[in-house]
Amino acid sequence: MIVRRLILRQFRNIRSADLAFGPGTVIFYGENGAGKTNLIEAIALLALGKSFRAARDAAWRMWGTRETLLRAEVETARGRETLELRLVGEEKTARAGGLPVPRLADFVGRLGIVLFVPDDVELVGGPPAVRRRFFDLELSQRWPRYLYHLSRYHKILLQRNRLLKSDGDPATLGRLLEAYDPLLAESAAPIVRARARFVDHLRPYAEAAYRALAGGREALRLEYVSGSGLAGAPLAGDEAALRTALLKRFEAGRATDVRRRQTLTGPHRDDLTIALDGHPAEGHASQGQRRSIALALKLAAARVAEAWTGEAPVVLLDDVLSELDERRQRAFLSLLGEQGQAFLTVADRRGLEALRPRAQLFSVTAGAVRTAPPGGAADGDGQEERG
Repeated sequence: MIVRRLILRQFRNIRSADLAFGPGTVIFYGENGAGKTNLIEAIALLALGKSFRAARDAAWRMWGTRETLLRAEVETARGRETLELRLVGEEKTARAGGLPVPRLADFVGRLGIVLFVPDDVELVGGPPAVRRRFFDLELSQRWPRYLYHLSRYHKILLQRNRLLKSDGDPATLGRLLEAYDPLLAESAAPIVRARARFVDHLRPYAEAAYRALAGGREALRLEYVSGSGLAGAPLAGDEAALRTALLKRFEAGRATDVRRRQTLTGPHRDDLTIALDGHPAEGHASQGQRRSIALALKLAAARVAEAWTGEAPVVLLDDVLSELDERRQRAFLSLLGEQGQAFLTVADRRGLEALRPRAQLFSVTAGAVRTAPPGGAADGDGQEERG
């Protein structure tokens, strides 16, 4: 997958931009606050339909304006397609190939991405919800059925937990829960199966990527942990068998759920364990090691996506090189060269040309984006993008 063109109008601090890209690595550089991350966010929005930075759509809009436009011309195995998001007032609309896309679920996945932002360091040592979001972001793009079941599961879970927190007596609550548990198991099974399969495919790529970043000094190990207490054969079996096993878990935990007034079993309690040389990375890994592990996970996710779909996703990397020493930076950029198209933001371009001489460089200053030839123009030189 390749983003060939990106058009922005009144998006955050970018009043107007019309940028053309080729395959390979694209680098946005400039001071903090210049607008580099906004460019990464715009591409992510056109892939996911929502922002990784703000819950409210209105946050994208340039201050004092009413309408925002994001448009990308993308090239995939299906051919060329134009993706568009428009925000007018509080109303967001999406179009693909010139046609309206009423449902967000039908917009997600047309442009496949793997995204790294500084907060992703929390994949190591952060709460389990961070690692579940990692599962969900990757799987919902590759497999629409996953997104459907994830949404359905959380709706049923919310209803079940509301029932558990009601004033009913334990016996009555237990009987009422009998109607929810088969529905919960029906959507939990494909979620659990997809996550277990994802980690099985992710593991060798991530371990190899981390080995390269660490210079072979430490060994990374990943394991999927089911919040339903399942392991081994049930996870590897067919979906019907897994659904039966999950239903039994929900039934077995029903009395405890009633007593504790919450659902204690299910994929909403899943996790991913991360170890270095057999020790939990949480509490043992340095900040540099944590960043390297997070990067290894993201690069591995891109390889899994390519293996599953036949296309390399677009890799988006915000402030990726900070807190990596020079050797790890070189190792990372070498690994990145094995991917398809990648977009990076950096605060300082010095030394970058020597590492990636064929990269496209764009300087970003106060929301203005300008091209700069590799190894040539200094900041502020080059051609301002049309718009």
